[in-house]
Parts: sequence; C-alpha cells; structure tokens
Amino acid sequence: MQQNSTGGLRALLPAGLICGLGLIAALSAAMPASSSPTFGTGDRMIAAVFPPWWGDVDVLAAAASTGLPIVRAGGTGSVLVVSSPNSDTDDLLSGAGALLLLDPLSMAGCLSLRKT
Repeated sequence: MQQNSTGGLRALLPAGLICGLGLIAALSAAMPASSSPTFGTGDRMIAAVFPPWWGDVDVLAAAASTGLPIVRAGGTGSVLVVSSPNSDTDDLLSGAGALLLLDPLSMAGCLSLRKT
C-alpha cells in the first residue's frame, strides 16, 4: 500500500513550528534591545507569544491586564503585538502568561505562510 506523502509532511508541521519559534527566540535574544522597532512616541513594539492552547479571549484578557497598549494581532491567535512605553514591559507580559517576547518584524516573515 502506498502512503500519501502529504500526510507525512503534515505530521511534521507541529515539530517544525516549535523548532522555528525556538530559532526565532534565540535570534531575537541575541539582538540588542535598541534594535527593536519603534513608532511615533519612541515606544518599542514587542510580539508577546501566549500559550497556543489559550483561546483568543484569554490572550486578549491577559494582554489587557498589563495595561499596555495593544497595537495589533500577530500571525496566530496566541500572538499580540504591544507597545512598550517603559522598562518593566517584559516583566508585565511574562507575569500575564506570555511564553516568548519577540521582535515583531523578525517574527513576521516566519509566520507568513502561503497556501499552494
């Protein structure tokens, strides 16, 4: 019996995404904080990655609990981009449940998946 090759590739997708996010996190951690993108007021933007098993409402509630301005949604339902007006932003987001804090511009290219 011949096995469908796309089924095998789909089975590897979760592992590939986890490895990709780990690579992004490692590269982002190596970048200096001054390279984070800014807008208007000089605040830097941070992509907060919350647990993927959380629902959209849980992610929004967690981000809103920090009091930080939410700039936009990320590439998946568990990612939000927030504005960082002060130095304790990382602690606020981690305390709210964020698993990773990344540069949203670096992350954007990796999450733009095309359907072929």
